[in-house]
Amino acid sequence: HSSAATDLASLIVTRLSSDGDLETKGISPSFLIRNWPPAFKEWATKSVRDAFFASPQFPRLTNPDVLKETISRGVGNGLLAYVGKTASGEYKPFYFSKALMIADVELSEEMFIVTKETAEAYLKGRAAPASPTPVLPTTDPTGSVVPPVAPPTSTQPPLVPTSATT
Repeated sequence: HSSAATDLASLIVTRLSSDGDLETKGISPSFLIRNWPPAFKEWATKSVRDAFFASPQFPRLTNPDVLKETISRGVGNGLLAYVGKTASGEYKPFYFSKALMIADVELSEEMFIVTKETAEAYLKGRAAPASPTPVLPTTDPTGSVVPPVAPPTSTQPPLVPTSATT
């Protein structure tokens, strides 16, 4: 009720909180996943923060550390990965399904969050290096192993003096 507020600012904060438009307690990592922009494989943490101030779909944050805590919790629970990206496209650092301190979360254009599926695909790609094909020993018709033959050395034809004809 408007008469219960001590001042106009308190009334506005109370009303926004009751309508779900102001977040004071925390955000679920699942909220980020449900509202993930389809155009992004990696979502810059600064852009995530900006979405909370620009999009009516997102509640307003009273404390920016709420978002850092959400990212930290999402990484620890294996719902999100927190990554940096090198020039070659590799993720470094790469935090996924392990503890990430809130103080270690940076909201910038250089740090990203990625979905669980993207993180798992990245790990799978790194864990499966191209294995060399084993070389089997050569056998002769009787089944005996033939020792390997050294490749021929480069042979150069002998230099033969040519007679100059005039």
